Amino acid sequence: MRVTIPVFILFLSCLLFGQSCSKDTQDLNLVRVQVETDSEESVRIYGIKDAPEAGVVVQKSYEKNFQWDGQVFSIEARCEDQNTLISIKVWVNNQLKADVSGNQYVTSGDILL
Repeated sequence: MRVTIPVFILFLSCLLFGQSCSKDTQDLNLVRVQVETDSEESVRIYGIKDAPEAGVVVQKSYEKNFQWDGQVFSIEARCEDQNTLISIKVWVNNQLKADVSGNQYVTSGDILL
C-alpha cells in the first residue's frame, strides 16, 4: 500500500503536467511560398511573414520558407502591367495547398491550416 500511493501520485502529476504543456504550445506550420512572373515587371507581394505592411517588391521570382502559427494563411501579388502573368504556389507542411495564376492581380485565397 505504501508503494502504490507514491506511484499513483507520480502518475497523476505526470498526467497533469503533460496536459498543461500540450495546451501551452501551439502547432507551427511550415509554409513555403513561391511567386513567379513571366516579365521583368516589379510585383508587390502581400501576406509574407515579417514583411512590411507595404509588401515585398520582387522581379521574376521569389521564394520564402517560414513557420506560421495562425489558423489561416493567404498571399496576394500585384503589378501594374496587365500583361504580366503571376503564378503563386503555397505549400504547407510539404503539401501543395494553392497553385494559382493570373494577370496583374492574383490571390491564393484563404488556406486553412
